[in-house]
Amino acid sequence: MLRLPARGTAYVVSDLHGHLLDFRAIVDAIELIPRLEAGEQVHLVLLGDAGDLERHRWIDKRVSEDDDARLFDLLIELERRFPAHVHYIEGNHDFHVLRIFEELRSFQQTHGVSGHPDKTTIQGYFNEFTAEYGEACFRVNLEPYDFVWRARPRHLAYMARSRLMALAPNGLVCVHAGPGRRDSGRMAPVWLDRAFRERCLRLVPERMMASLYYQLLNNRYPNDYSLDDLRAFLTAVGGSIMVSGHSPLPQFRAGPNATIDGCAIHHGLISIGGQQAVLGSSYGCLPGQKRFLAFDLAKPYTSIEDLVPGQEILDVPKAHRPSILDDSAEIEVPNMVEVFELPQETESSEGRA
Repeated sequence: MLRLPARGTAYVVSDLHGHLLDFRAIVDAIELIPRLEAGEQVHLVLLGDAGDLERHRWIDKRVSEDDDARLFDLLIELERRFPAHVHYIEGNHDFHVLRIFEELRSFQQTHGVSGHPDKTTIQGYFNEFTAEYGEACFRVNLEPYDFVWRARPRHLAYMARSRLMALAPNGLVCVHAGPGRRDSGRMAPVWLDRAFRERCLRLVPERMMASLYYQLLNNRYPNDYSLDDLRAFLTAVGGSIMVSGHSPLPQFRAGPNATIDGCAIHHGLISIGGQQAVLGSSYGCLPGQKRFLAFDLAKPYTSIEDLVPGQEILDVPKAHRPSILDDSAEIEVPNMVEVFELPQETESSEGRA
């Protein structure tokens, strides 16, 4: 559980899936580094799923094959420099990458292999999994999580120390996906601790998917929870509005000018029951409407209607995201990377690639 302070500004970003340029554009637009260096009370909250970029590369040619690893390196360095101000909320892809590495460790023990899994080991495990469970099961349980091919121990350690939820005194609740169902167990904030991830990873699938921990990473409206579940969860944790990512925003459309029951489009966000905003900062946004949010932590929020364009609802700068079909479009690459001296990977500290 991450508890944000009662003053300052919290910027919330969702589901980058390796889009390094979008992340740079946001950080530069809010002048994050100079403001933190000046001692301002500014917080950056990422709602998970920074990795697994193949889905993004299908639709945006500016995402390079290792951009999720580079993005995690920047997050790690930001955390090192500003540990009380840069926060990462666990996403379902983060959970499953960690799960796969748990399975890889068991695979290595069985085959007498040690160290960080290399590509041969990963492929060997994938082949064994597919032979035992079938291609369809592989496509659901392993294939979507392509960051396993690039993740290094430092990336896994960063994901493993992420938080499950952020809560602010002004009523803001941030999770990756959505609330748990009312039948999913206790909802008290004290129950939501990081230690449960390790237990959850070892549960049989049926019990894992029924746990509140798993639901906060995976639930989608309306199949997995109701408006009553949303209200009950917010009451249980002492919140008034929830911000999440996870669900691609176009899936909430019921036609060209309509949304599914209980939902509305609110300036590039999806409002669920007026109490949950589903955010698309990069992957999964409404077409041409990449958004991130800015919350005044001293201001109470009681409804998604309180979020105003230009104040709470901000655009990812368009200068950094030209048409994916326009080879001649100029991209002004932000200079954030120049601020950092990234750690050099070595065989002794990280093992083989």
